Amino acid sequence: MLRFLLLCIILLLPLKTLASSYAVNIAVYKNIHTLKSRIHKLGPKLQKTIVIKHKKNLYRARTLPTDNLNILKKLLPRYQAEFSDANIVKLSNDNYYFKER
Repeated sequence: MLRFLLLCIILLLPLKTLASSYAVNIAVYKNIHTLKSRIHKLGPKLQKTIVIKHKKNLYRARTLPTDNLNILKKLLPRYQAEFSDANIVKLSNDNYYFKER
């Protein structure tokens, strides 16, 4: 019984972490090459924080999730220098994977 309880806790920990995470929605493009060339204009350290997902003929760029909102607030102007519509979003299990509206 104790093993089962520990297994449940281990499996649920990522869900709790994700529920209190934040990320920066950077951009949505139809052309992956255009998106990548714009991302390439950001510094190498910022480029490493970006994940691109493909869904329904659109490429969506978002930063990796973090629970440190203050860091995202400091970095947001650097993302907005290239992507003026970049904004911080609170992630939940529903919208982490770019849920369609």
